[in-house]
Amino acid sequence: WQDYAEMTVEILDRLALEAVNETRNAAAAAGYFSAEADVRIDRSADPVAVKLTVNAGAATRVASVRIAVTGPAAIEVPVGTTLIAGLTRDWGLAQGEVFRQSAWTIAKERALAALSGTVYAAARIERSEALIDPESGSADLVLELASGPAFGFGSFDITGLALYDASLVRNYSTIVPGEPYSIVAL
Repeated sequence: WQDYAEMTVEILDRLALEAVNETRNAAAAAGYFSAEADVRIDRSADPVAVKLTVNAGAATRVASVRIAVTGPAAIEVPVGTTLIAGLTRDWGLAQGEVFRQSAWTIAKERALAALSGTVYAAARIERSEALIDPESGSADLVLELASGPAFGFGSFDITGLALYDASLVRNYSTIVPGEPYSIVAL
């Protein structure tokens, strides 16, 4: 903005105030929910100098994680219960780590992908909540996944072939009708 020809005192003051809010938002996304920001404008300097001071404070850390899976996966032994144990074990944002919005998003996406890449292809996020307490610097995380039903591979329906016989497709396929669905097999 320093070369902006239409710059006025009012615009500079508004931009300075916006910088404070944007700084707090950026700090919160990085896990610093009690960050303090201050902006000073030195109009006696030539050119005018703007100084933004940030005290990030302590990082917010994950205090607890609760992962719940509802639907058939929760009761189907050993397929569903083993998957749920793996989701919990491989969770990407563990207790004690700094809470960052990007890490929270990635952890949820990975958990969902791990479940939906199996027989529970229709899995979805039912509830996702990060309860942030800036005063204590803690985050309590809740992720609830709905598994949906278990899927298996069905029979082939091969259409549209002009040059080759459908048996060629069947012969090269590694998918066996009736086997449990998985993204790896697909």
